[in-house]
Amino acid sequence: EGGAKLLSVTPGASEYRLPEVVAYEGVEYPIVSMEADLYFGTTATVYLPASLVKIANAQAAKFVFPVGSKLEWIQLTESLVEGEENLTEVEVIQGYRLHGPDNKKTLNLANNKKLRSISEYCFEDHTYSDIYLPSSLESVGQYAFETNHEFTIHVPNAEVSQTLLTSVNDPSSIRIAIDGGESVEIDGMIFAIQDGTATMTKYTGNAQTLAIPDEVELDGNSYPVTAIRSNLFSAQWVYETDSYELIPSPYSNNSVEKLIIGKNVTLIGGSSFHLYSALKDIEFKNPRALVSVGEKAFPDTADFFVGSVEEAVQLDRTVSTMYLVSGNIRASSFGVGALYVKSLYLLISCPNVSSLLGR
Repeated sequence: EGGAKLLSVTPGASEYRLPEVVAYEGVEYPIVSMEADLYFGTTATVYLPASLVKIANAQAAKFVFPVGSKLEWIQLTESLVEGEENLTEVEVIQGYRLHGPDNKKTLNLANNKKLRSISEYCFEDHTYSDIYLPSSLESVGQYAFETNHEFTIHVPNAEVSQTLLTSVNDPSSIRIAIDGGESVEIDGMIFAIQDGTATMTKYTGNAQTLAIPDEVELDGNSYPVTAIRSNLFSAQWVYETDSYELIPSPYSNNSVEKLIIGKNVTLIGGSSFHLYSALKDIEFKNPRALVSVGEKAFPDTADFFVGSVEEAVQLDRTVSTMYLVSGNIRASSFGVGALYVKSLYLLISCPNVSSLLGR
C-alpha cells in the first residue's frame, strides 16, 4: 500500500541507521512500520527514519527519534530514548521503563498536541527532574512515572493534572506544576487563567476560614473559578536519603480549617486535601456543579457527609464532619479513594455517577 515494513534485523551491531525508503523494482517505498518484537541487541543504538508510523514492542539500548517524525504509535521495552521532543504526531506511547540519558533531566512531550495515552509502567524508574505533558493527554497508566526521587510534572491545566494520580504509587508524592496562561492573586489565592476559566493553583495566606470566590477578574474580564488543582493542600511524600519523608504541601500552608468553595467549581483535583489534617469542614455553595472528584481528593481524618445542614445536625457526630451544605451531588466521576473516610454516615444521592472506582 505504498509503504515498506521492516521485517527483521541481525542483532549484534552497535548502531543501526534505518533508511527513509527502500527501492523495489525501480520504485521507492518509505519505511512506515516494523515487525513486532524486533530485537536489535542490548548495546545497539537505533536511528529511526522520519517516515516510520508505528513501532511494535521493539527493544534496543537506545532509540533516537528524528526531526519531522511521523510516528503515531510507539511500544518499546527497557530502552533509552532521545529526541522525544520530535514526537509531534504520536497518539499512544506504550512501554516499560523507558528513560533518558542520566545527564538529561527533562522529558518534554508538551509539543505533541495529539498525545492521548501513556501506558502503565512506561517511564518507571526514570531519572528526569521535570516532565512536560500536553493538554491533549486523556489517560496515564498505573505507575507510569513511578520512581524513587523527587521530580515535577508540568501540565497546562487542572484536567490533565487529575489524570496523573495513578502514575505513582502514592499520589501525594507528585509535584504538579500547572503552567501556561496568565495568573491573578486574590487574598493570597493564586489562580491560573486559561481557556476562559480560572483554576486555583496555590495559597500563600494564613486564614483559618478560606472562601474560594465564584470568579476572578483580570484586565477588566471576569473568569469563573471552575477547578481546584491536584495536591493543593495535601502533604506530600518525598524521597530523602534512602527513605520517604512527609512534608507540607508546597502550594499552601496548614492554617485553613474551613474551606468555602465557590459556586462554579466543577472539578476537584486528586489529593487536593488528602493528608491535610487541619481541615475540618468544607462548604460548597453549589455542590450540584461538581462534575469530577479526583482520586483521594478528601482527607481521611474527618467523616464525610453529603446532604444538607439540617440533615447533618440530626446525626450524632462525635468527630468533625465534612458535608455539602445543600442539595445532592451531581458528579459523574469519583476517583479511587475519593470517598474513603473513617465512616460514611450517609450518601443521599448521586444520580449521575457513571464511574466509581475502588473503595
